Amino acid sequence: MQIFNTLTRQKEEFVPQVPGEYRIYVCGPTVYNYIHIGNARPLIVFDTLRRYLEYRGNKVIYVSNITDIDDKLIKKGQEEGTSMKEVAQRFEAEYLKDAAGLNCKKPTVQPRATEHIQQILDIVKDLIDSGHAYVAKNGDVYFRVKSDPEYGKLSHLKLDDLESGNRELRSQMEDDLKEDPADFAVWKAAKPGEPAWESPYGMGRPGWHIECSAMSRTHLGKTIDLHCGGQDLIFPHHENEIAQSECANGCEFAHYWMHNGFINVDNQKMSKSLHNFFTVRDVADLYGYEPIRYFMLTAGYRMPLNYTVDLIESCKNSLERLYTCRENLDFALSKTAFGTDETLTANPKRPGRADQPQHHLPEICRGRGGHDCGDCDPDRADRGGQHQRNPYPLFGGD
Repeated sequence: MQIFNTLTRQKEEFVPQVPGEYRIYVCGPTVYNYIHIGNARPLIVFDTLRRYLEYRGNKVIYVSNITDIDDKLIKKGQEEGTSMKEVAQRFEAEYLKDAAGLNCKKPTVQPRATEHIQQILDIVKDLIDSGHAYVAKNGDVYFRVKSDPEYGKLSHLKLDDLESGNRELRSQMEDDLKEDPADFAVWKAAKPGEPAWESPYGMGRPGWHIECSAMSRTHLGKTIDLHCGGQDLIFPHHENEIAQSECANGCEFAHYWMHNGFINVDNQKMSKSLHNFFTVRDVADLYGYEPIRYFMLTAGYRMPLNYTVDLIESCKNSLERLYTCRENLDFALSKTAFGTDETLTANPKRPGRADQPQHHLPEICRGRGGHDCGDCDPDRADRGGQHQRNPYPLFGGD
């Protein structure tokens, strides 16, 4: 099969390192709240890819992480008067409930960042020893972006352009801790009231980007077949992952990269300030989980997808028609011969009588200009020229 590789910006044959075995890493959620419908798209899209690869007889080692240490988690805990750990545990459980509702298979491994502190520190040490990272005077550790000549290869951004965009940031750098404003933290010195772990650089906690590098290396090895996520992660998250992983490991991090498109709401960017922010739980409470999955698969995964109430209702109705079709087929196929069942022969509207023709099996068809299949119910026509055939031609209509 071919996939579009974000790294090369072209379609390529998807060839794993080991024939018949695919090693895939998908960036998971930061569990500080319920996931929103934008979070659901990569969850569903890459679960579908996994299912297809497995359907074709391949082994898939599918790793998707839980980020349970982050500025947002710390802030949420402080606002609630609880701990970061309590917030993470509560919303991890809610995330797993939503993922199960969306019919997404459990990952082969679902690692938590806080369970990989030593592996994170191992990579930080490798980066410092090789000159790709440095310890700031306050105990922060930063990746030295200019030490990586290939930095920007995923996002296709040039470091010179990033530098010009970061000139204003230089004046905002706290006490000149960084050598360069483009440098990013791989380890953060502890602040009062924040969770922290011991390290050679003092008490602290990991930076966001380093977490995925450590978990991927631990469970999939230094080079993986495919890394996935939303387009919003291309820069800086995935760009920084590549830089720190390849500089620490001395080899290519991922052969292929796939990124799904954005979700808009009523043709606007989803935002709490615009009051168009919907969680998966909000939508599922109204329409169920399955219409959400159906909706996410109605367009190519790289294309932007626009969420509206009309569309999600249409998806729910489409699913109901499909299930009605399947139930009718199951009923029809359960009969060895029409006309031998009293419930069929007793109803003059139903086929199976000698004086009535055998109709087609129920199915959804698309009506186009001049189309008249003779079985479409005009009162059940959908927008866009899509018709619903009478779902009961075998069984007497209503």
